Amino acid sequence: MFFKSFESVVQIIIMAILVYFSVILILRTSGKRTLSDLNAFDFVVTVTMGSIAATTILSVATTFVDGVIAIVSLVILQYIVAKLDAHFNFVSKILKSNPTLVYYEGEFLEDNMKKMRITKQDIIQETRQVGGTVLENVQAVILESNGKLSIIKGLDKDKIKQLKKYD
Repeated sequence: MFFKSFESVVQIIIMAILVYFSVILILRTSGKRTLSDLNAFDFVVTVTMGSIAATTILSVATTFVDGVIAIVSLVILQYIVAKLDAHFNFVSKILKSNPTLVYYEGEFLEDNMKKMRITKQDIIQETRQVGGTVLENVQAVILESNGKLSIIKGLDKDKIKQLKKYD
């Protein structure tokens, strides 16, 4: 048999609908940061919310209220940590990594690339994907704290000096 019983299928459908709309409501209430890719903490919260939602839908041992309480608790925790992050530098340093310069004025910064586990091919591919840009037209490439590469073209000399702090 493909499923336990008709009642179990109905329960899963009902729980999926309830959890789906509850998660949407919670996310709309909690703000954009909950689904952002700002840092590792935000990512962990998002993945954990998905896991809780799945468990709530599929497990008879987890009630709807248990699932909603767990998700709301995570969102509240994320809100508190985000507030602390915004007000205290030491919290920000714990939660976020610094951006890292990986390419600068025609040179791949091999040491930084090794530390960040990024290849020349990764950088070249990203420059092509950003408006078909070729590496020769790129002033700098920075691996941001969220894991994305920022491609910087044609900066003036003062802005280039500011990039040096990412080394």
